[in-house]
Amino acid sequence: MKNIFFACMIVVLVSPGCEKTNEYQPNASCSCAAVVNAADKYTYPFLPGTTAWNQAGLAGGLDSIYSICQVPDNTLKSMSTLGLIQTLETNPCLINMFLRDGKFQGRNEVLPRLNVNTELLKRTDAGAALVNYYNQKQPCCAEGLSTDILKGKFANDWHLFDMICTQEKILNQLDNEQKLVFARVVLDKFSIQLNYPSIFGSSRSTSALILSQLMILAKYDPYLQAIKSNPGLLSFSQTGMPDAGYDEVLVHAKRFCK
Repeated sequence: MKNIFFACMIVVLVSPGCEKTNEYQPNASCSCAAVVNAADKYTYPFLPGTTAWNQAGLAGGLDSIYSICQVPDNTLKSMSTLGLIQTLETNPCLINMFLRDGKFQGRNEVLPRLNVNTELLKRTDAGAALVNYYNQKQPCCAEGLSTDILKGKFANDWHLFDMICTQEKILNQLDNEQKLVFARVVLDKFSIQLNYPSIFGSSRSTSALILSQLMILAKYDPYLQAIKSNPGLLSFSQTGMPDAGYDEVLVHAKRFCK
C-alpha cells in the first residue's frame, strides 16, 4: 500500500511538469541590434506628405499614388531577395492596408499592386530569406526611440511587415519543419512585444495571423478542428477580425511548436 501511495504522489507531482512540456516556451530575451541591410535595397523618391505625393493624389487618386510606389523594372530584376524584402517593407503604399478593417482585405488590395511584391513571390528562396530576416528583427528596439510618434511608426511598420509574411505563396515554400521554425520565431518576437503594451497593439494580432496561416498550411489537425467548431476563430483565420480571436491561436501555436 505504501508503494502505491508513493507512486500516486509521483504522478501528481510530475503531471503539472508534463503538461508544461506540451507547449513551446517562447524565448523573451531581446537585445537591440541592427539588422543586415541589403546593399541593393531601393530608396523610394516619393514619400507621403511630399509635394510630389500630394500632386499625384490630386491628379489621379490612389491609382496615381500606386504608380509612384513602383520600383523601376531594370532595378527590380537584378535585386537580391533580401533587397526585395527590405524594399517591400519600406514601400510607402503599404499604409493603404490600414484603409480596410479586415486585415486580409487590406493585404489583398495593396500587395498585388506593388511590383516589388510580385517579384518577391517569384523568388524560390523568398520563404527562407523572410524567416531569416524576421529572426533578426528585434521588438525591443522600439524602447530606444525618442518620441511616441516614432514608437507608433515602429509598431505600425511591424504590423505591415507581418501582413507581408502571411502570404501563402511564400509560406508554402517552407516544408513543415521550416514552418515550425518560423512559428517559433514569431512566438518569440510576440512574447517580447508583450513587454511593451503601450507600443505594440494591432501588430500582436498580425503575429497571430502568421501563426494561423502556418498551422493551416501545415495541416495541423487540432487547429483545423478548432476553426471548424469556433465561428469567431474561423472569422479571424480568414479575415483577421475580430482581434479577440488571436488568444486561441496562440494556445494552439504553442502546442504546434512543441
